[in-house]
Amino acid sequence: MKKRPSDYLEQLVLSMSRQEIRYFRIECKRQGEKAQYEHLFEAILKAGNSYDEKQARAGLAVRQLIPESNFPMAKQYLEKALLRALRHYSEDHTIDNKIQRLFEEGKLLTDRRLYQAGIKKFEKACKLAMDYERFAILTDILERLIVDEVRYFHHSEGPEEYLRERYREKNRAMVLLQRQSEYQQLLHQAFLLLQTKSKNQGDEAYAEQLDKLSQHPLLMDTSRATTFHAQLYLYHAKSIVASLMNKDPHESLGYFRRIMELWSDYPLMKGYRPEMNIIYTGNYLTKAFECQDYQHFKQYITEVEGLNPRSVHDKMVQKRIVYLYKLVYYLNSLQLEAGMHLAEEVEATIDALWAENSTFGVRNDMLMFYNMALIYFFAEQFDEALRLVKKIMDKYRQSPVRPDIRLFMWVFRQALYFELGEFDVLANTQPYAENKLKNNERFTAFEEKMISHFRELGKNPPDRKELVALFQAFLQDLEAFGTKYHHIVGKKELIIWAKSRISGQSMAEVFKDIMQPLS
Repeated sequence: MKKRPSDYLEQLVLSMSRQEIRYFRIECKRQGEKAQYEHLFEAILKAGNSYDEKQARAGLAVRQLIPESNFPMAKQYLEKALLRALRHYSEDHTIDNKIQRLFEEGKLLTDRRLYQAGIKKFEKACKLAMDYERFAILTDILERLIVDEVRYFHHSEGPEEYLRERYREKNRAMVLLQRQSEYQQLLHQAFLLLQTKSKNQGDEAYAEQLDKLSQHPLLMDTSRATTFHAQLYLYHAKSIVASLMNKDPHESLGYFRRIMELWSDYPLMKGYRPEMNIIYTGNYLTKAFECQDYQHFKQYITEVEGLNPRSVHDKMVQKRIVYLYKLVYYLNSLQLEAGMHLAEEVEATIDALWAENSTFGVRNDMLMFYNMALIYFFAEQFDEALRLVKKIMDKYRQSPVRPDIRLFMWVFRQALYFELGEFDVLANTQPYAENKLKNNERFTAFEEKMISHFRELGKNPPDRKELVALFQAFLQDLEAFGTKYHHIVGKKELIIWAKSRISGQSMAEVFKDIMQPLS
């Protein structure tokens, strides 16, 4: 397996987008003859995740591009050149940098007593800062306008009114900044409670903190949240609190829907922070699937696909969210052909990332493979489902992430062996599966009951008269677990499988009857 980049400079080069690489090369060409650090840059870029500094150092020296003694200096120059180029590139690609540049240019002009030109720069910066709710820098710009007016007396006619107006703008910006900060602090408190939920379950102090937060005046009275960011933090905090207090999931979904409406109310913000829009769309869809509310799925997933994130990381997040939620949507809406077609693309993409020693994130990769396996399972493409189950078991055998999925794979694999008629394999692997399950700290009565049924199924080929009776007993035990194991991974899928075996219907037909998927 290729190594993960460990050197800071190497990681910086490999994190660059195509546009940033192109910009850096253009900047380098302006310097004239190719510098040594440029050869190092191209060597890192070409090698990718397989870059080895010792090999590169020796190879560049042999080709007489960078003498061995100059290599450390070439690294230093490359770092400075990269950071300078990326800083310049970002100046006109992010709102914060545009505001800062206009502010600095305004100061430079007014310091040279070019007042009118400087004031125009400040005014442009103020408008951008107000439009995009960058209140902290807005107060700094307004303070500079006030100081310059007192110092240089720009407005000889009506300076008092000019100063009063600037102070009104500054005080308003400070109030909006304070409110925005207050709501952000409440959101962070909610996040902390969410992250410590499992550790503090049943703790009185934790319950008191949650109750106090839920009764906070700013969460009770939403009228003070008058800006985009204040409302964003407000409704996100309320959604977390509603979830932590085990309220109706539709209440939490309602808050996330209000967040999604914010992007329509403030379209400027969607282009300003596309990565934030992508993340919140993912949050909304997660809650929507939990409530089986697919009403706005197509609209929001189409909007996410149409966004243009700036960074490599944000583009990966965008692709992950589109892939994952489309897979879940196709599964839950029984669009199995579309799901299998997408599964081919997703698997190829993940395999390509693996080849580069990269991932969408272990948790997300596992979720995608699991949902792909389920799509093939309900389409009764059991060989493909089994291949993906084995892939999960092989690739994530030692992973601490999503142990519930890894645990269910031992049960799921046995069901697939049964469907494929591999009764010898089922019987031979059963003791090993039982051993792995029983030695897992998350092993429950649910898994114990399931493996006991597979032990019996392994003894009975499908033409035995007792087969229906065995599946009826299997189904009875599945349904008997009730609310305690309501959300356990695999339970619903096994119920559908058992009912299909009993009734003779396809699993898709049974799924439609009991799950009421989106039409």
